[in-house]
Amino acid sequence: MKHHTSKKVTLARYGGIGKVLKQKGNYSSNEDDMTFHQAPERYGYYAFIFPYIELFLLGSPVNKAGKEDEQPGRSRGRFVEKKAKVYKKFFATDGTLWTHMEPKKRHMIISERGGWYKVNVSDLHRILENHISESQKAGAKMGFSPHQNPYSYFSKDDMEVFITRDTKINS
Repeated sequence: MKHHTSKKVTLARYGGIGKVLKQKGNYSSNEDDMTFHQAPERYGYYAFIFPYIELFLLGSPVNKAGKEDEQPGRSRGRFVEKKAKVYKKFFATDGTLWTHMEPKKRHMIISERGGWYKVNVSDLHRILENHISESQKAGAKMGFSPHQNPYSYFSKDDMEVFITRDTKINS
């Protein structure tokens, strides 16, 4: 199953793509304290492999007090953007990025941190194809069609990537 035919990877993001951001409060220098979605590096930003966008990672339009968040640019804004399909589509063309998908070939892993694997952008196509194939096999064991898109019944949160300072992107 081939989803990408070139070396560039199509990504989508809600929010800017120009500036690499400092991860305030979402980065732990202690790997043992990291959660699955914490930033693997202090500087960078999150994106999704297009079209595998996991909506629960966008946040909630309701704040912790149970009231609708009315502050501009906060989580409600991201849901409004999603409903209007206002995401930025761009391409990673070179360098490295972090993914939750564990490569089958260990030599593709540059570094590991928490539930993240740092890989070359040029290897992400093969990693994605293997991951989708393994997900289809797992779905078939659960009674789903082996030809069905596994992300119609599995979560897509492992399709989250983290863009770093050395990731080369084009919009």
